Amino acid sequence: MERSVAFQQQAGNDGMGQMENNNFNKFQLMRTVEGIKIRTDNQVSMYCINKCQAAKPLSATLDSILLLAEMNKWTLKAEYIPGIQNRVPDSLSRIARSGDQQLRRDVLQKNLDQLEIKISLDAFATRLNRQHRMFCSYKRNNWAMAIDGLSIRWINEIPLLFPPLPLMLRTIRKI
Repeated sequence: MERSVAFQQQAGNDGMGQMENNNFNKFQLMRTVEGIKIRTDNQVSMYCINKCQAAKPLSATLDSILLLAEMNKWTLKAEYIPGIQNRVPDSLSRIARSGDQQLRRDVLQKNLDQLEIKISLDAFATRLNRQHRMFCSYKRNNWAMAIDGLSIRWINEIPLLFPPLPLMLRTIRKI
């Protein structure tokens, strides 16, 4: 059975879009992933990813994605989502702009228990949506152990990684 990760993308005004994956436990699965499927409503993005080439405005981003895939020996495939079937990416892009997304605590805890994972900190949280008493916030907060979960070392930590969509690639690189 092929082990792959599927991301969904919503095209933005700049043509780049944002990507999200609802059930991708980054910390646990990175070692077993063989491929990444990007589902997008942007035909140009799909074409560029599948052909491994892009025009100047997209080339740096695509090169970064391709390099990451090559370093990890991942296959990379993009798939077009037409109109009415595009509800999930549309809703995900609205969440990304709102900045208040959070995992349901009961669902998260059930999945962590099943995987026998004990997180030691929530790397991307606020005081209101944190999933652990130790957390990093994107803004100054007296309860937070740090500002910016990417700025701290994760050695000897098992962080919960649920970054805002714009930080997804930086988070994957740090892993």
